[in-house]
Amino acid sequence: MTSNERKGIFHRPSPASILGGTVVPRPSESRLGGERSSIVPYAPQSIEVTIREEKPSAIILKGRRHRVREILNMWRIDEEWWRRPISRLYFLMELETSARITVFQDLGDGQWYRQNWA
Repeated sequence: MTSNERKGIFHRPSPASILGGTVVPRPSESRLGGERSSIVPYAPQSIEVTIREEKPSAIILKGRRHRVREILNMWRIDEEWWRRPISRLYFLMELETSARITVFQDLGDGQWYRQNWA
């Protein structure tokens, strides 16, 4: 038993840690523009995306265009309906350079972002 448990303080694990997944960090309002911040280092970065058949076919990242070789996974997140709703469509992609990145479309405003993971 830890000292916190003796004091009646218990750590409640996140659902993601129980299921072995990753929690997507919620960016602050000011971070959605794509600027870097030391406060939120893994916040999403605004990007341009070319769509073909309702899926990303290319992205512009750091001023360079990259073709999408393959969509490896796709999922949707709808949460926090009791506050400000978050509705996002995520894509894990392999680019022509073999780099793997995750992008999402904010379904509320239609903007695209690169998800920066820890």
